[in-house]
Amino acid sequence: MGNRRIVLSIAAAASLLALLAACSPAAPAPSESPSVVAGPSAPATPTSTPAREPALFVAPANCEQMLGAALIAEITSDGHVLFSSSDGTGIYYPNESQQQGGFQCQYGKDMVDLSTFELDAQALTQQAHEGVISILDAGGYTKTVEGDVVTYAQVGDEMGTQTYLHVVRPDSWITGWSSFGGDTQFAKISSYVATVGQQLYPTQ
Repeated sequence: MGNRRIVLSIAAAASLLALLAACSPAAPAPSESPSVVAGPSAPATPTSTPAREPALFVAPANCEQMLGAALIAEITSDGHVLFSSSDGTGIYYPNESQQQGGFQCQYGKDMVDLSTFELDAQALTQQAHEGVISILDAGGYTKTVEGDVVTYAQVGDEMGTQTYLHVVRPDSWITGWSSFGGDTQFAKISSYVATVGQQLYPTQ
């Protein structure tokens, strides 16, 4: 009888434990680690580009330095030859120059009227710059100002009015001249003057 009570007590205890286990809350499932949200990325540090040094005028010592080999080849390909240059070359050296004190490259077709044209360039001091501006202002040219570049133009015509193009910068004066004018010739001289500017202001 006593043993039976012990067995019943054990059975009752086991039933009670099972009942308690069923009623107890389930252990929480392990939560996932919170995802890390990346914040806004820092802006990339801009790579600093070295400042470009302003181009400075480089006075020519010969026509190739002033015009460049490609332009000289273009000019001479249709029969133009060098008439006169400030370095002492040319079949008619010395011919009068369009600039007093400038470096001259004058081309033409020998024995062909109105075939002559010329390119000139020289460095200017501040005082000389003011003098050139004063003279050209009084020359009756069409004047254009873009920043520190002053341009004086005369288109001319095919009846004998000559073409002139003067480009004056603070430190230089470049001139293109042709013994005859007209829109076509003025465009050609303008192109030549632009090339001379590129030659004499090499990028730094």
